[in-house]
Amino acid sequence: MNVKKFLVVAVVAAAIVSLTACGSTKVYNEQKTIVFHGSMYNISNVVRISSRIDGTLPNGETVQLGAMDKDTFRSRFGDSLPIQAKGVITLDDTELVYTQGAIAKYKDLEKMQKALQGALKDIRKFMKKTGKAQMELK
Repeated sequence: MNVKKFLVVAVVAAAIVSLTACGSTKVYNEQKTIVFHGSMYNISNVVRISSRIDGTLPNGETVQLGAMDKDTFRSRFGDSLPIQAKGVITLDDTELVYTQGAIAKYKDLEKMQKALQGALKDIRKFMKKTGKAQMELK
């Protein structure tokens, strides 16, 4: 009887150990990538995602335009318009020129700011989603 009980306990213990690993937890090791203008960027290990708008004045000087209000913009660049500008998304050390063009008035700058904010919002949503590994940034 002791051998029979021992075998039953051993079989039950083996069954419990083998069933414990079945479906108890899922580990996702998902690589997230962004496709932008035909290039693929792996953003799984990116620590910092940010944006900025750089403007190039007619004399070649580069200025940051991102946080300017309407009055500051007019007083600073009234005589220098249009300004060539580019909206940049930075993924750690990698820079993506998301949008670029001439800024002739403050409304053009606002459009560029909204486009960058929309792209950052899309990236944030994508990073939160599990099961989706690739995103095309438009």
